[in-house]
Amino acid sequence: MVIPRPVLLITVGADVQDDRIEASILGWPRIGAPFVLGHVTFDGNTLDDEVWSEFDKWLRTTRWRNERGWRMGVDGVAVDSGGREGRTQKIYNWCHARHSRRIYAVKGVSGPRKLWERAKKVKGDMRLVNVAVDVAKTAVLDMISRAPFPRELNGQRDPAAAHFS
Repeated sequence: MVIPRPVLLITVGADVQDDRIEASILGWPRIGAPFVLGHVTFDGNTLDDEVWSEFDKWLRTTRWRNERGWRMGVDGVAVDSGGREGRTQKIYNWCHARHSRRIYAVKGVSGPRKLWERAKKVKGDMRLVNVAVDVAKTAVLDMISRAPFPRELNGQRDPAAAHFS
């Protein structure tokens, strides 16, 4: 995969299921909507360390070249901490040990609020971030509903429209 020229940062959003980790890769330009760069699945029981080790290795070692030839890696990760049968605590522990690499456990919360804010109630040193799912979904719907090449911009891409690579 070649990273488009406007992308300056790469983030990963991960959803944890019982039998896999689903990771979406986004590229962020200085201005405008992110680029959807790809999606990766890591199969395995998410209560076991093996699938987490595979995911961690991928995060640490995967690099892509951008259109200028620079190598880029993952700059930040959000891992959804919702789960069952001990998965939430597993996610908390895994993310906490990697906080210095900007890997965060996140929890979706409803209602009007800031898109991303540190949770006020957490156990011990855990750093949990609340994500306003209603605000996020509205922003995503707005990005994908925009025409990528509106006439009023004389053929120029609308910077607020979603970019799919």
